[in-house]
Amino acid sequence: MAVQQAVVQKRKFNLFKLNTTKINLFLDIGLALAFVVELERHFTGLQNHELIGVAMGIALLTHIVLHWKWVWSITKTFFRNLFHGSRFSYVLNLVLLVDMAVIIVTGILISETLGLDLGIARDAQMTFKSLHVLASSFSLMLVGTHVAIHWKWILSNSKKYLFRLPFSKGKTPKLKAQPVLSFKQSAARE
Repeated sequence: MAVQQAVVQKRKFNLFKLNTTKINLFLDIGLALAFVVELERHFTGLQNHELIGVAMGIALLTHIVLHWKWVWSITKTFFRNLFHGSRFSYVLNLVLLVDMAVIIVTGILISETLGLDLGIARDAQMTFKSLHVLASSFSLMLVGTHVAIHWKWILSNSKKYLFRLPFSKGKTPKLKAQPVLSFKQSAARE
């Protein structure tokens, strides 16, 4: 009886368990699409560019929180293990984080439509704008490398969650071969 109750409780718990892989996939796709749109502010207009930038900042924080277990485990072993496969990915992600932070902070500092009047001198604003554009250009290379490193994960989970066929795993539907009729044959049948 106790075993049955444990099984029922486990099933109830699994109903509310989130699929973090699926959440990561959709969040990553959203970030990638927003990143592409954000690269050219004339595409969306300045106000939407700034609002999408703020939303991307929130989405990036969510992305980091969802991957925190990986970040913590690699951080703990980074200097202990001289050669491990995640080291390059870790350094790339760290540089990407700093670059995105520079983009977001400088974007807020040069904002014209968010309603923030920070009293920054015109010369400083031009410096921040140049830094914003430079960091944005650099991020294109970093994000491209980040996507390339994680391409296997992206592809396998896209197949699993985006392009899943409606029939069950491993079984393809059996299609019956239909005879091809010519126009004369089909007219004669009717």
